[in-house]
Amino acid sequence: MTRRCSKMVLIGLDGVCPEAILRLVEKGKLPTFKRLLDSGVFAENALAPYPTITPPNWTTIATGSWPGTHGITGFWVHNPGEPLDVTHCAVTTDFCHAEYLWNVAGKEGMKCIIMNYPTSYGADPPGSVVIAGSGLSLNESAIGIEEESSERLVCTVCNEQLFATDEYAHAATVEVEEAEGWKNLPGDEGDAYEVALPLYYPDARVPVTEERTWYLLLPETEGSCDRAILCKERDYNTRLAALEPGKWSERIVEEFETERGRVEAAFKVQLLELSDDGEMVRLYFTPVCQLSGWSVPEELAAELRDLPGLPMPGSRLASYSMGWMDADAHMDLYDIMHEWYVAAAAKLMASGEWNMFFMHAHAPDWLAHRILNESDEKINQDPESLRVHAGMMTRCYERIDRMIAEITEAAGEDALVVVVSDHGTAPGGGGIPLRKVLQEAGLLAYREDGSVDWAKTRAVPQRVSYVYLNVKGRDPEGIVEPGEEYERVRDEVIDLLRNYVDPKTGLRPMALVLKREDARVLGIYGDIIGDIVYALRPPYGGVHGQRLTTAKRGTASLNPLIIMAGPYLKKGVRLKRNFWLQDLVPTICHIMELPVPEHTEGAVIHQALENPELDREERGELKRSYEELLSNYNSATLGGA
Repeated sequence: MTRRCSKMVLIGLDGVCPEAILRLVEKGKLPTFKRLLDSGVFAENALAPYPTITPPNWTTIATGSWPGTHGITGFWVHNPGEPLDVTHCAVTTDFCHAEYLWNVAGKEGMKCIIMNYPTSYGADPPGSVVIAGSGLSLNESAIGIEEESSERLVCTVCNEQLFATDEYAHAATVEVEEAEGWKNLPGDEGDAYEVALPLYYPDARVPVTEERTWYLLLPETEGSCDRAILCKERDYNTRLAALEPGKWSERIVEEFETERGRVEAAFKVQLLELSDDGEMVRLYFTPVCQLSGWSVPEELAAELRDLPGLPMPGSRLASYSMGWMDADAHMDLYDIMHEWYVAAAAKLMASGEWNMFFMHAHAPDWLAHRILNESDEKINQDPESLRVHAGMMTRCYERIDRMIAEITEAAGEDALVVVVSDHGTAPGGGGIPLRKVLQEAGLLAYREDGSVDWAKTRAVPQRVSYVYLNVKGRDPEGIVEPGEEYERVRDEVIDLLRNYVDPKTGLRPMALVLKREDARVLGIYGDIIGDIVYALRPPYGGVHGQRLTTAKRGTASLNPLIIMAGPYLKKGVRLKRNFWLQDLVPTICHIMELPVPEHTEGAVIHQALENPELDREERGELKRSYEELLSNYNSATLGGA
C-alpha cells in the first residue's frame, strides 16, 4: 500500500522554549527555523504534562500518552512497596507501560532510526536501529543508579580532564620540568620542557584498570615556548598530537583497559594556556568516548567509528562553570557533539531504507541549567555577563539550526518534519527547604547520623514534586494508619504547604498543592505518584521541573516548542488552540496512515492539516467508486441473464 507520507523526522531539543526561537528568528539568526515556521505549523500554546521533566515528557512524545498512563512520572520512578527513599532512574523502556510509536511502525513494516532518545534504552523494534538512550547523550548512562546516589550520570570511558600548573577544581595539578631521557627527538629541537600527565579518568562508569601517564613536550624556540607535543611516552615517535594554544587537536583514538575488557575510545585535546617561558600550562581533554557498546545491533557502532566529531557524554561537562576554559572553548564541545549527530544521522539515512527518524539533543537544557539566569536580559543586570552568556545560548541555537538543516536535507524534501522540545526553560529562583518545613512541623524526623528516622516520620518529600506519607501496610516502615489517620495527616501536610511563607520574601511559594487523586488533571495519577503533588510558582523552582508548563519568568516560559512541516500540513500557520505533547503521535499517525499506539490518549490536531476533511472525502470517493463498480457489475450480470 502506498502511504500518503512514508518518511518522518522527529528532532527533539531538550529544554528549548519557543520564545527564544522566535526572538532569534526575528533577528535573522536561525534560517532553518524560519523556513520551518514559514512552511509549516507552529503551536503558540504548546503544553507539556507535569512535572516538566525529561524522561516523562519524552516518553509522552513517543507514546502519545499521559505520564500517569505510561508510568514514568519523574526523572526517577518509585515502585510501590519499596522503601520511600529508593527510586530508580527512568531512562529505560523497562519502566514504560505504554506502546511506543516506533513499535507500531515496526509492526507495519516500517524501519526506524532511534538516536539518543531518552527512555529508549532497551527498545528493539523490528528492522530498526537504536543508538544510545541510556542517558541524555552518548557514552553516558544512568541505568541502575538511584536518586540518592552522588553519581547521577556516569561516562564511558570517562569524563573531561584538566592538567594545569595552577590549581583548579577537580583538575590535576602538574609541574613543568626540564625534559630528560627523551628518545627520537628531531635534530632541530633545542632545549625543551616536559609535563607528566597522570590520567585520572573521572566519572568512569566502568573503572579503568591501567595506570597511564602521558607526557607533554614543550620545545623552546628562540627562547620561547609556543607549541606542545602530546606523547604516550618520553619518545617523540609515540606522539598523539601537535598542539598550538587555543586550537583543538585532531580526533585521537586509543585503547583503554577496563574492568570489562579492552575498549577503543576517541577524544580531543586543547592546549588552553601556554606561557612564553613554559611555566604556565593548562591542557584540556574532552571526555574519552567509547566507540562501541551503545548501539542495537551491536555491530552498528563499528560503522560509525570514524565519523567526525565525538559521540560525547555531556551531562557532566562543567569545564566552563569550574573556570577551566572560556565560553568559546566550552561551546566548541557542543559543536563537536552536534557534528557527530549530523554525521551519524546522514550515514544511517544513507545506508538503507528507513521510514522514521527519532533523535534528541540535550545541549540547550544543559546550558539553561548553568547559565540561563545570566543570559536573560530581565534577570541579569550586568552588561558584560549578559553579553557573554546570551551569546553562549545564541551560539547553541545557531548550531542546532544548522544541525536541523543538515539532517532534514539528508532526509529528503518529502519527509514530515517535527521539531519539538519536552519543555521550555525559564530563569530559576531556587527552591524551598521542604524537608526542614516538614521537620519543624514534626512530620519528618532524623537520626543522629542524618538518616531518616522512619519510626517517627509521617511524611517525606520525594523526587521534584511529591510528598509521600509513610503508610502502614504499604511502605516497609509505615506508621500512618490507612483511612482516617491517613486523610488527617494528608490534610495537615497540604495545609502546611499551602500556608508556608518564605521568610526571606514574604511570599507563598506554592502554585498548587493537590491530593494524589486530584492530580489527574495534570496527567499524573495512580500509585506511581506521591500522596500529595505540589508545584512551585515563579520565582521559585529551577529552570524547569517544579513549575507548571505555563509558568513564565524573565523572557522565557516552560511551554514546549512544537513545529511541524511537510506533507498534508498547512503552511505558515500559528495555531492558537492548545497543542499537548501527547497530540503529536496521533497527528503523525494520521498523516502517515498508521494505527495509533495502544495507549495513545492525544488527539489529531485537525487544525494543522491542510485538508482536515481528506479522510472523509477519500472514504466518500471509495464509496462512490464501489457503488459504481457494484452497479456496473449488477448491470452486466443481469443483462447477461
